[in-house]
Amino acid sequence: MNKKPLFFSILLTMLFSLVFGYTLVFAEKWTVNNYISTDKSINLVYKTTNNIYNDAEKLSTNRIMFKSWLNLSSYTLYSKCIKEALNPQKTGNFYTFDIKFKKWCKSNSLQLRNSKNDTVWKTQINMISKFDILSNMLDFNSSKLVRLKNILDKKSKNYRNYITFNKNIDSNYYSYLRKNRILEETRYNKSIIEEILEKRKNKYIVPVLGHSLPTRKDKIPNSWRPYRQDYTDWIHHSWDIDTKLWEKTVSLDDAIVIRVVRDWNWSFFDKLKYWELTKDQKTLNLDILRWNQVWLKTMKWEVVFYWHLNRVAKDIKINSVVKKWQFIGTVWITGVPDKNYKDYHLDFSIRKNPYTMKKAWNYSLFDYMNWDWVFKGEGIQYIIQNQNNVFES
Repeated sequence: MNKKPLFFSILLTMLFSLVFGYTLVFAEKWTVNNYISTDKSINLVYKTTNNIYNDAEKLSTNRIMFKSWLNLSSYTLYSKCIKEALNPQKTGNFYTFDIKFKKWCKSNSLQLRNSKNDTVWKTQINMISKFDILSNMLDFNSSKLVRLKNILDKKSKNYRNYITFNKNIDSNYYSYLRKNRILEETRYNKSIIEEILEKRKNKYIVPVLGHSLPTRKDKIPNSWRPYRQDYTDWIHHSWDIDTKLWEKTVSLDDAIVIRVVRDWNWSFFDKLKYWELTKDQKTLNLDILRWNQVWLKTMKWEVVFYWHLNRVAKDIKINSVVKKWQFIGTVWITGVPDKNYKDYHLDFSIRKNPYTMKKAWNYSLFDYMNWDWVFKGEGIQYIIQNQNNVFES
């Protein structure tokens, strides 16, 4: 079972403090006890942080100090994610290592190795990316995000004296470095919340450039599909935007990528089940009909499905962050088991986050499939009149 890093445990603690009305107390005391040393003559005495934000330049570094009567000058800190490690600085029996980590690397193991390359000390650090933060934050509604932002803002103010070193405030320089790092991490997380809240004010763009939203009854949500009655729920959950073959599609919002299907082939139709099916079986049938796909979780805490794709852009990968207008993939044909069918269009659906705290951060792909779609149950005139409340004109 995957364990969430300490960073997200803190977020969860914040959330519960909001829900139950308790005041969160941020501890300033730093402890360094999550390590294992195989050489008792080497002791960790300082670590600036346990959080590495590996796609934020300023927060991708760390300073670690050991005390030992051994000569550690030839020792090295090792991690698959280290980009640069300076030779240790020696002051008496203290050895200080400054390290910088690679972008987007996820290995959380950090080791001290001797000249024989034996590991004499090891620990785990939290490798955090913007995707990690967004994937958690985007399951919060706006009111919870505002309250969380206020908590972080208060914490920033508590540490505002540590923007620069002032020996009259904190005579211990290493203590200052820790507090400055706490300040910078807090500001970074707050800035992401502010980014989400600001972008929630914006509407989506139509995901095929130069095209408008459809107004035909059979091309908008809730239209019937009676020819699929023996293996689906009959209902169209999405918009069809007719295009030419291989038309480019773009991201309708800033978002994170939660699913990519690139390997669809005609043999998938052999997996279709027919007659007297459960709701879940019908849902799985629909997934087969959708060909190559990309799923985005948008800044509005909704999930958007892009279906009937031919080629998916190389940089569209699970756990990546995409920008509004970014190229997603090209259009292919609709999903029916007929190789001669030529109906080129992007089929895309917007699913509304039910905001169930019991499932937050732990939704399965199947959960997303079963979220209600935008305009579910609404009539054609209502949808046509109101879809511009969702999309830019």
